[in-house]
Formats: sequence, structure tokens, C-alpha cells
Amino acid sequence: MNWLDGLYAYHQPLSEVTRGQDNSRVLAAPLTPILALNAAYGDSEVLPAPRLVLSQKPVSGLRLVQAIQVGLYLPDGADPGHQVEQVSWLQTRQFAKVLCQSWGMPSWEEPISQHLSMKLQEHREYVPLLCYQEGQLTGGALLKNRQMHLWGVLQPEALKDLLNYAAAFSEGTIETTLTAGFELPLQDKAMLGYWLG
Repeated sequence: MNWLDGLYAYHQPLSEVTRGQDNSRVLAAPLTPILALNAAYGDSEVLPAPRLVLSQKPVSGLRLVQAIQVGLYLPDGADPGHQVEQVSWLQTRQFAKVLCQSWGMPSWEEPISQHLSMKLQEHREYVPLLCYQEGQLTGGALLKNRQMHLWGVLQPEALKDLLNYAAAFSEGTIETTLTAGFELPLQDKAMLGYWLG
């Protein structure tokens, strides 16, 4: 399974600029710090510096800045500890807030909110999800065609509830990305990395 193709297809509509160089497909959204929206999917020596490359193999001359696991999540049927709901693009501010808080980047809330609001209004194939516990926002995710790669949670267990909701909504398995510190069972998983130079 070519995970790079799936990741590119998920993120491309959310980017500002799309271009191809050699065997690479390059996304850029310079007003956001989201790595997947500012990366080359496959290495290319002609990319301008600084080069950020998402690859399944180490990239010569570049250093690893984030390792990720990509795979298929099967719902486990567990009772949720968080309430998950589908929301409209009008609630992008809340979505951006939980993303930035979970990433430790609160100063990016405004630009990410503005960027995603524009993109989600245009691309209605994305389904924004928010989750709560006792009325407090605990996580958010963007679901698209059984893919859920852009997410953020303030409590680790919220991620499983978001994925279980997404699987029930989509009536199937969910392709997702796990970053360091999150351990959930994935099928057909692969390790990828963001390489910077």
C-alpha cells in the first residue's frame, strides 16, 4: 500500500499551492505550521531550501524532525468516554483552538482558523469532528473519505473515541496517522518521517 499517495490525496485540497517537481508532489501553505501542508511527498534534489520531505525512507542530507505511523484503525466497540459530534465549517475556530493547544502552539490559532475556514467552506468533503468531556473541548479531527490524518487531542484517550466515531460514521476502517506518544493498534502500518534540510 502506498501511504504517500493517500496522505497526499487527503492533504492536497487543504494546501495553498500544489506543484510537481521530478518525482515529487509538493504542497505549501506558508501561513500555517502544519507539516503535511508544507512538504514534498517524495524526495527531489531540486526542491528549494529549506526542504521538508515526507518519506518512508531516510533522505540523504536531511534530518528527521517528526516520525509518524500510518495505518488502518479498526473500531473496537468500546464505550466512549468523550462525546463526539459532527460540526460544520462554521466552527473552525473551535477546531483550530484544540489543534493548536494540543500541539503547544496557541499563537497559531488565528491563522490556522482563517486558513481552514476558507478551505473547509470550499471543500465540503471534509467532515469536522469535535469531542468533549463534561462540556470541555478535548479533541478535534477532520474526516475525509475514511481518512483522518489531521487531528489534535487534549486528552490521549479522546483520539480513540474520535476514531471509533469516524469508523461508525464511515461504516468501515479508518486510515490515520499516529505521532509519538500515541499507541493504538493499526493494521498494515508503516513508519514514515518528515525530513528537513
